[in-house]
Amino acid sequence: MSRVNVREGYVLMLDMLGFKERTANIEFEFIDRWKALKKDIKRAALEMKDGYDIHINTLFLSDTIIICFSLKKNDHCDLNTLLLSIPELIQSFFLKYMEESSIFFRGALSFGKFIFLPKENIVMGPALNEAAEWYEATDWIGIILTPSAECKLRLIKKELFEPTALYDDFVEYNVPIKSGFPDISKFSIMWIGRHEYRSADNDVLGRVLRTFASISHSPKYSSKYINTLRYIEDILYPKQD
Repeated sequence: MSRVNVREGYVLMLDMLGFKERTANIEFEFIDRWKALKKDIKRAALEMKDGYDIHINTLFLSDTIIICFSLKKNDHCDLNTLLLSIPELIQSFFLKYMEESSIFFRGALSFGKFIFLPKENIVMGPALNEAAEWYEATDWIGIILTPSAECKLRLIKKELFEPTALYDDFVEYNVPIKSGFPDISKFSIMWIGRHEYRSADNDVLGRVLRTFASISHSPKYSSKYINTLRYIEDILYPKQD
């Protein structure tokens, strides 16, 4: 295969919780919402690409969504900017579809090399493999940075020095990890937009509580929802000493 197809960038893998249950009876309302989600993600990708020489490719495979981000021309500094821009795309749909459609995601973002062939719907490579190994490791609703992406973020912070509001989108947190996985993931992507949680009119915790109250909770999965609420409380409403 031609080397031109090998890209360096970021791979985001998202897994929808309860997808099998939602599709077992062929709920047409859910299918319509899933199609709308696909359109919204592609629209957000187009907006993100506006003015930048980047590739953003998406692939929907049953309950899994894969989004790959790369540059058309390799540039170390632009790879940094690309990483800092990814949370905005996630924030454009994550909370919206939680509230409107009870669509909940867990996922992972990795950094490295991959191949994406859009016509054939083929994606493979080390970055994809790493994201695939980590995206089901968490016991919550949210998105972690895999070790490669975490090292990339820490390197950016070390090289840039100056603080930036964009770092607010990457939260250092003791992510709840399932048994059997190494408990080493310490960074997550804030899926709630800054305009959402900084506005006095937006009670994010209340909005998520209302969403979770509207669904039934099996003991098998209940820890995911509780851990998500703890994350919101710890990050957005920290207790004062």
